[in-house]
Amino acid sequence: MKLTSEQLNFLETQKVSLDKIFDAEGLSRSDYQPLMKEMDKIIAIGVTPCAKFSHTMRTRSGSCVQCNTASIAFLERYYDKGYIYIAGSKKEKVVKVGFATNINNREESLNNGNYGEINDWKILFQVMCKNAGKIEFNTHKKLSKYLTDKSYLKNNKRNQCYEIFSCSYSLAKNTLDENIGDRKNIKKLKENIKIIKEYEFDNVPVNRKRKVISKVISERAKPIIRKTINTKTIVNKKNTVKQKKDKKDVIPETQQSNFSIPNWLIILIIMTLTAIVKVLSARY
Repeated sequence: MKLTSEQLNFLETQKVSLDKIFDAEGLSRSDYQPLMKEMDKIIAIGVTPCAKFSHTMRTRSGSCVQCNTASIAFLERYYDKGYIYIAGSKKEKVVKVGFATNINNREESLNNGNYGEINDWKILFQVMCKNAGKIEFNTHKKLSKYLTDKSYLKNNKRNQCYEIFSCSYSLAKNTLDENIGDRKNIKKLKENIKIIKEYEFDNVPVNRKRKVISKVISERAKPIIRKTINTKTIVNKKNTVKQKKDKKDVIPETQQSNFSIPNWLIILIIMTLTAIVKVLSARY
């Protein structure tokens, strides 16, 4: 299920990271509550609409978060302290910026759960800090132009991923550092220095990536157009060329010699020659 623009605006206003959203469409509260707890999700979407305005976003306890924003006040406490981590996949050339209250088994759970349909996740960086939720939210916002359109299957349900980015480790790490700010608020920092260089992928913005994919698809789908030979057209062209050539070979009358003997002059010459012959004959 996709979030509506109204829901996205609300979540942004309330500083709720999309990583904390759970798609509960088709599930009862008794079904999605334990799943949300297991996956560290705090707001369910696709649930039964509320009676007042038909909103479809609720907390784990079932309260409508849009009708009663006080119901998500616990988010501040939830985000008070936690781990922010960066994981990477060499197969897909993407990184994930996530939040966890317990980081110990995060890498294993990502791979076992085939998160984003990826199973080669490696935790590259982790840090415990105050206001972890706010920091994660701001980091996601800064990296939003690199957000991928990935999903994964959980309990026979397709869930959208909102924290996988098509960018390098260093870009994700630098963006996170900028949002952490005061170093006094952090502890238990750990970086996997030995392998982070292997995760310096290209930074591919969403629009560029979609444009490239769209171009490849359109090129593959383009039909092969075979040019047919129209013999009639060729004959006509040949005749046209021949006519032009013939016209060049014919000398126009205006360009022919202007010298011509009038008929009357020819007759006069003949008569004169005849008379001369008669005179000469009479003498001899």
